[in-house]
Amino acid sequence: MKKLFLFVLLISFIIAGFAQDSLAFSNKTKWSINLDSSLSTGISVSNNTLIFGTASGIVYAVNKDNAQTIWTYSSSSTPTGNPAVTEDNVIIGQSDGTIVCLSISDGTIIWINHSYDDDPNDDLFDGVSTGNNMVFAPRADGKLQALDITNGHVLWTYQSELGLKTVPVYAEGFVFQGEYNGLLSMIDVKTGERVNGGGAGGSVNTPVVNNHNVYYSAEDGSLKSFRIKDVIPIFDSKLDDSITTSPSINNGLITYGTARGAIELIREANGMFNWHFETKGGNISAKPIIAGDLVFAADGQGTIFAISTKNGRLLFTFPTDSGIDNDMAYSDGVLYFGNSGGILYALQ
Repeated sequence: MKKLFLFVLLISFIIAGFAQDSLAFSNKTKWSINLDSSLSTGISVSNNTLIFGTASGIVYAVNKDNAQTIWTYSSSSTPTGNPAVTEDNVIIGQSDGTIVCLSISDGTIIWINHSYDDDPNDDLFDGVSTGNNMVFAPRADGKLQALDITNGHVLWTYQSELGLKTVPVYAEGFVFQGEYNGLLSMIDVKTGERVNGGGAGGSVNTPVVNNHNVYYSAEDGSLKSFRIKDVIPIFDSKLDDSITTSPSINNGLITYGTARGAIELIREANGMFNWHFETKGGNISAKPIIAGDLVFAADGQGTIFAISTKNGRLLFTFPTDSGIDNDMAYSDGVLYFGNSGGILYALQ
């Protein structure tokens, strides 16, 4: 009898562990604050700090527990993409092409890169990323620049055929850049030369690297994956809808958003389909997030959806007054996001 009791107790703990995220998430506002304008970037998290930029050109560092402002920085133009965060620094790309490196502790300027030389063709549609002690900046004229992270000096430049509209990702000695001409380029960080890659029938979104594999989506509905070593294909899927977000990967699952407002979940190992959910809110711009047994998604009308990873069932919604177009963040059981009305939310 004692053994049976212990077995039942063990099973109960396991079940409780699986359900922890969904049960712990109450769908209640922890806090919300009014900003000077709408968010123009996604939200990045560093320890206890949220980093993001607004349309008026202000970069904020905010305490994620109580929403108190730690520091602000006034940009020369609108910040774009997601802030790139390292242990010591925050690197911000601006729409006019300027790249600024700030101290993460107090927001003071470490360096500023002005290599765009007032040329509008060198603007940044999206932000920047980091890796291998470099900053990678994709520019509107098709140049991918690698900057020295310590001083902002240009180390090399890769030239694409068309403008670059999405941020690259670094992994295992390579930069993976989605291109507007339908290429996914694999670029050697030592030389700045394209050594391999893949392709799609439309503009390629920011790729994701997980478990030594690259996953990328495209506007033509392609979703593909290959192993970095030897560029071995893993899966190649094609949807009847344009994929508008980068893939989001966690717990062996992949999710993404589409132009017609759908959220889908597939398996990381083979790309097999799990479920399809219709938000009915139009184009999905914010990258969905997998957190435990929940998928958090946001639509263009300003509604947050919490969807079960197990069956695609809607568990709850959280409506706001205006669209959510930039990437959200999830940390320690709290979802952080901002809407176009200039309100920053912490949902728990």
